[in-house]
Amino acid sequence: MTHYWRAFGSLFFLLHQGKLLWLLNTPVIGKWFRWVLRIRRWDIGSKESISSIGPNFFTVSLGFDPYRGLKFRTDFRSHAKFSKRLYYAFYPLWWTLHAWDWCVADRWVPELSFGFATLTAYPDADPETNTVDGPIYYDTAEQTWAAIRGMATGSGALPSASEDSVLWLNTGTTTDRYNGLNRAFYLYNTSALTSGAAISSATKSIYGSSLAYSAGGLTPKPAICIVTSSPATDTDLITADFDQVGDVLQSDTAISSTSWNQAGYNDFALNAAGLASILKTGITKLGARDNTYDRPNTAPTWVSGNNTQCAGFFADQTGTANDPKLVVTYTISSPSASPSGSPSGSPSKSPSASPSGSPSGSPSGSPSASPSASPSASPSASLSASPSPGNATAAVTGTATATIIETDIVTGNKTIVITLNGDTWIPA
Repeated sequence: MTHYWRAFGSLFFLLHQGKLLWLLNTPVIGKWFRWVLRIRRWDIGSKESISSIGPNFFTVSLGFDPYRGLKFRTDFRSHAKFSKRLYYAFYPLWWTLHAWDWCVADRWVPELSFGFATLTAYPDADPETNTVDGPIYYDTAEQTWAAIRGMATGSGALPSASEDSVLWLNTGTTTDRYNGLNRAFYLYNTSALTSGAAISSATKSIYGSSLAYSAGGLTPKPAICIVTSSPATDTDLITADFDQVGDVLQSDTAISSTSWNQAGYNDFALNAAGLASILKTGITKLGARDNTYDRPNTAPTWVSGNNTQCAGFFADQTGTANDPKLVVTYTISSPSASPSGSPSGSPSKSPSASPSGSPSGSPSGSPSASPSASPSASPSASLSASPSPGNATAAVTGTATATIIETDIVTGNKTIVITLNGDTWIPA
C-alpha cells in the first residue's frame, strides 16, 4: 500500500509554515483547522498560539523568561500525524494539484507547478520513515520467572499495532510457572528542539483503551513505568528487541493496573533521568514495562492462571485523537536574556576607545545612573549590576597614567561615575 501522505514531509511544512500558522491561529478559522489536524483542547489552550508545526510536532511559545530566554512547549507524536491529517482531510485538492502538475505544469509551464508530481513516489508505511511504536511480547507456556523475564528474544513484535497491550503479565497453571510478558516501545523524532534547547519539563502520555485483571490476582498489582528503549532500528520492531528496554526509571510515576485510565491519557512526568534522555537533535527512545516485577526482576507470588493486561492505543490506530505523545517544555537562550537587562548578560569589553562617543551603558541597578566622559575617550563597555536595585554594586578595573587621580572615580550607593582624563578604563 502506497502512503501518499509522505509527500507532506519536513520540506513541505518549512515552505508553507507561514500559511499553516495563519490557519492555526486565526480566530474561528484556527479553531476549525486545529480540529482538522486533531489538535484537541486538551493538547493546547484556546488562547495559546502555535509558533511552529512539523510532520509530527507543534510548538507553543510560552513567552520570555528573563533568566533563561524564550520558553516553549512542544508536543511530539510517534508518527507523522499532521502529515497524515493534511493529506486525508484535503486529498481531493492534493490530487487535483497532482493532476495539474503531471499533465500540464511540469510539462509545459513549470513556473505554475505546485510541486505535487511526486505525490505517488513514496514507499509503504512499514517500516516507518523516522520512528516506530508498538509492543513486543513473549508468549510461551509454563516458563520459570527467570526464563521469561530474562528472555532475549520475544515471540512476536507488532510495529503496526493500532491497539494492544502496554502491560501484560500472565501466570501459568503449573506452580511457579508463567506464560506471558509484554513490553512497549515509543520512539519520537525530537530533533525540532535543536541543540540550543534547555529542557525544563516533559510528559510522556499513553491513551488507555482497556483493562483486564483476574479477581484475586497478583499482590501487589503490576504497574506501568517509563524506561528507555534501544531497538535495533528506529523504524521497525523485531522480536530480538524484546530485551532492549532499560531499568532506570524515566518518570517517578508508576500507574497501577487498577488505576489505568481506559478512556483517556495516562500521564508520566519525566524525572531528571527522563529529561536527560530526550535527544534534542535526533530520536528519543522510550519504553513501558511493568514496574512491580519486571523492571526490578522480582518474581511474583504465583497465582494460578492469573492475567493482568493494560491496553492502549498506538500510532496506527484509526483516527489521530489518541496518539501516544511526548510534550516537552523548554527555553531557547537569547542574547537579551539577563537578570540585569544587559544585552549580553555579562559585562562586555572593548579594547578601543571612541574619540568622541559617550559610554554605551550604565549600571542597570539604577534608573538614574549615567556615566559621563570627556570628549577625548570613553569605554564602550556596559556595566552589569546586581538584579536588586536596593543593593546595586559594581566594580571597575583598569590601568591609567599618572594623570588619573583617585578623585576621578567616585562611588555612590547605587551608581558609579567614571571620569577619564585621556585614558580608557575597562569594566571587570
